[in-house]
Amino acid sequence: MGSSIHLQLKDVLSDYGVRNLHGQPGSKFHQAIDYSVYGIEDEGYAIVAVKGGTVSDINGNRAYKGITVGNYRYTHIFKSSVPKDGEFEKSGKFILKQVEKVNGKDTYWSIIDLEHCRAFCEESGRTVEINGFCGNSISTVNWVEEGWDIAPIGGSGGFPTHLHLERSSSGKKHDPNQNVQHISQDFGIELTTKDNANITIKYPGTYRNAIRLRATMKGGIPVGSDRFSNVTMNLDKADILLQRDGSNDYEHIVGYEGSDKTKIESKLWLGANYNTSITPSDWDDRPYGSWTQTGTYPYAHSSPDKIYDDYFFSDFYTRIDKTDFKKLTDLPTNARYNDRKYILKPTITNVRDVLYTVAGFNITFDNFKPYLSRITVNANGGTLYEVERSGNEGEVATLDDGRVSNNIWDYPLRNPTWPSLQQLNIIAVRPNPCNLWKPHIELKDQHNHFQTIET
Repeated sequence: MGSSIHLQLKDVLSDYGVRNLHGQPGSKFHQAIDYSVYGIEDEGYAIVAVKGGTVSDINGNRAYKGITVGNYRYTHIFKSSVPKDGEFEKSGKFILKQVEKVNGKDTYWSIIDLEHCRAFCEESGRTVEINGFCGNSISTVNWVEEGWDIAPIGGSGGFPTHLHLERSSSGKKHDPNQNVQHISQDFGIELTTKDNANITIKYPGTYRNAIRLRATMKGGIPVGSDRFSNVTMNLDKADILLQRDGSNDYEHIVGYEGSDKTKIESKLWLGANYNTSITPSDWDDRPYGSWTQTGTYPYAHSSPDKIYDDYFFSDFYTRIDKTDFKKLTDLPTNARYNDRKYILKPTITNVRDVLYTVAGFNITFDNFKPYLSRITVNANGGTLYEVERSGNEGEVATLDDGRVSNNIWDYPLRNPTWPSLQQLNIIAVRPNPCNLWKPHIELKDQHNHFQTIET
């Protein structure tokens, strides 16, 4: 009559997420898991229901066939041919046939398990005529229990023989591994910039920096060119986070991409977990990730002996404006990422919401020339001298930005009577909160006597 097949990690042909099709048909953003054990020899083997539930769809009237039970959909069942009226298609111990017509209308199909004489359909109580089997007719049920055989593995839709397993919730597809039992493996994380084992930020800040997060399945044992015997890439999110000096909070890096300067953030979320949104939303059309393209490159399950996937954030401009992400700024006061110390921290999260991370990387941004926005000299209860220096965005340059008005370094103090000077108070104001530098002030009298004041 046929038998069931026990699917294992080594049978995962294509995992959930972005995949490399190598010129083959299919969706680049694969929102399912593909299983195949023996290839064409799998045809007719019984698929076992992952979870019980209501049968909400059986589409037997087209080449690409499937059955939906609860939140799970099982596709590529049977073959591509569509049975004619009154006829059926048989594969293994299963039959695919139209149910009886009611008032001349035919809207339902049924899959019959001949071993247990169960007929699955979207509507219970319909009659299916199957002469020679199960007493020649059988009444349908629209529900399935976990562990029941429900349909045969096939190649309908013109694809090689395999099971395509989807899970959906509220109309959105997610990774079945959130509920399908599998070994929970450990991950290693690496964070690098191009051609460097460490994190190096290139200047000027108008330059586009790229950061790569590599997620490696620890202990993965390759089987053939695209499978593993003991692990599966079950990731949901990859995040590159930034912590400002003096803060306890982490944030995603903001950048822009493309000629229209579309906002992009350093969060690469696949929506594998049903609580996670898909970010960015164009995975199916987005080019593969690289040092010049934000995205992911899916090595695992597509490249021989590679047990990792790479995630790139390739649109990091350190001089991006704090209020308008489409602009680059000349001034530290307008910068989203002011000159200061930061920590870069990579994290990944699997489909079951398990977080993996490593210690953060200390980096320092040093984009802007330091300057004082105001200098005030007070003496004997009065102000001897004061100068204001205002920022001037002007035209964005590439090497010498941060231009300001009153760009002079010597400030003459008018008419001070040094012998009677009782108190001298100098106030120097920095425009940015960074702690990378502090003002160095020198006083010189008419006799060229120097006095240095450290602030």
